[in-house]
Amino acid sequence: LFTESSDLLGDQGEMMGKHIVGSALATWAKDDPMGALEWVRKNGETHPELVNDETKASLLSGVASKDPALAFELLGKLYGKADSDSEIQSASAISRITGAARTPEERTATLAALRAYAATLQDPKQRQRIIDRGLESLAFGGGYRNTGFESTTTWLDSANLTPKELDAATQNIGHTVRLADTGRWIEWLGGSGLPEEGANQRIHRLAAEWTREDYQAAGQWLATAPDSTAKQTAVQAYAQTVFPYEPDIAVQWANTLPAGKTRQQTFEAIHKSMPRNSDAEKAAAEAFATEHGIEKP
Repeated sequence: LFTESSDLLGDQGEMMGKHIVGSALATWAKDDPMGALEWVRKNGETHPELVNDETKASLLSGVASKDPALAFELLGKLYGKADSDSEIQSASAISRITGAARTPEERTATLAALRAYAATLQDPKQRQRIIDRGLESLAFGGGYRNTGFESTTTWLDSANLTPKELDAATQNIGHTVRLADTGRWIEWLGGSGLPEEGANQRIHRLAAEWTREDYQAAGQWLATAPDSTAKQTAVQAYAQTVFPYEPDIAVQWANTLPAGKTRQQTFEAIHKSMPRNSDAEKAAAEAFATEHGIEKP
């Protein structure tokens, strides 16, 4: 009925139609995946304005919530071979499939299905891209949005991910975690088993973003967090980020770092960001460099 009347609704109706069709397909596919697939095949050519890549992905998301292995099987039926021109669309669908997992058990089952699907791909680079996309969504897709930090870290800690897989799962962590969870994620990253450089990069991004969004909350967490390498990286990010607005606070925090590379890099970054528009500002920057042993370039 909706497909028969959709042309009467105009552009706004078309947008609404895509949403309605996508939601309906996701629900339908949970209980009757083959029936939903047949509907898409039947209406895809006659109503391309409604049956597009997004609605197909919605169908796969619904299937994946019950049977992730079947969802990956249907992926090829909807998008063709994964090494065809549909790679971008199918990569987006991968995120919808893996993002449908909620509990640690569902995530583990979906990870097994993802690995099995990736093993069928001929191109090793594409295989890795698919794995990376899926892992990121497994960690920070619907499971994280619906269950939060504890469920996600329980799964990450028990999933036996390789270092390379853990790197992929957390690659964009700075753009996905809830602000209120940032402190706990910083602590978790510090003990996650990621290589130190990768862990520190993620911690720095998280702390810098937290400082930009709510420097008072970030500062309160730093004041109570136990000392660790992760905290020192967060202090570095905090001091560098807050300096343009609260220079005294930035320097105070930088001074809490133990003598060494991280502390010196922090002072150098602060010095580099100091204004030099007037003679007084230039003199202040020069005095800061002298005080903290920063050599002239």
